[in-house]
Amino acid sequence: MDTFAIITTEPNELVVEKTGHDRMPLIIRRQDYQRWLEPGNEEQPPVDLIGGEEWRLKTFHSLVR
Repeated sequence: MDTFAIITTEPNELVVEKTGHDRMPLIIRRQDYQRWLEPGNEEQPPVDLIGGEEWRLKTFHSLVR
């Protein structure tokens, strides 16, 4: 069985302005995918990836019509 989860975090200013939502999907840079999925280094846990530069979206595209 294939499964997935959408991890959410506090929204940035753009998401709040455009949608009014109080949550947004967590955004992780492509180069950090492996570290997020297989956190093996206890000295550098992946929790520091939350709220990084990608969290500050520059554009917004609504998928609702």
